[in-house]
Amino acid sequence: TGSPAEIAAALRGMAKMRIHQEDWERAGALYAEALEVGRASGDRQAVAWALAGLGEVARYRGDLATASIHLEEGLRVCREIDSKPGIAYLLQAAGHVARYRGDLDLARERYRESLRLLHEMGNRRRIGICLLGIAALDVREGNFERAGLLYGVVQPMREPLGIRIAAVDRGEFERGMAEARARLDEAEIERVLAAGRALELDAAVALALG
Repeated sequence: TGSPAEIAAALRGMAKMRIHQEDWERAGALYAEALEVGRASGDRQAVAWALAGLGEVARYRGDLATASIHLEEGLRVCREIDSKPGIAYLLQAAGHVARYRGDLDLARERYRESLRLLHEMGNRRRIGICLLGIAALDVREGNFERAGLLYGVVQPMREPLGIRIAAVDRGEFERGMAEARARLDEAEIERVLAAGRALELDAAVALALG
């Protein structure tokens, strides 16, 4: 029982639990059900969040083409209803997918637009996740200094804000750290990380947008 909005929210909540358990099939089924509820009731916000979830599940399963389709559709809906939290979230998720597809310019564009909105809203947790995404782009482009600064900024935020590196992203993170260590000595890496830890968040956002 409950309103369609409540039912859709409950389905998304159960799907998130399945994601934490890495049960992608069941998570996808629950998000698909939430999408049906949202569409049947005309709740476009519920539709957008269900599409976001489907996009995330597809990314975790390695189906980047499907992930991109879901996320871009969800982003379009959020822009139409002017949902800033939804726009910021979907931009960030689309940035992740573009990064993995090798479209670094699009990924940076998506991350930067997301970061501006998140900064306006003061969503520190999502800002931290966005900074990690931009740092990963910097590693790919050989800008290890800025990547280290941004990693340093996020380090003290991770535990108190629950910022975690998803299992599907850990390999890329570890490869990036290994490449940085191959280019910089340990003292230099620690210096850069320490400088990042000392940065105010506003300064870190400005750095990432620069």
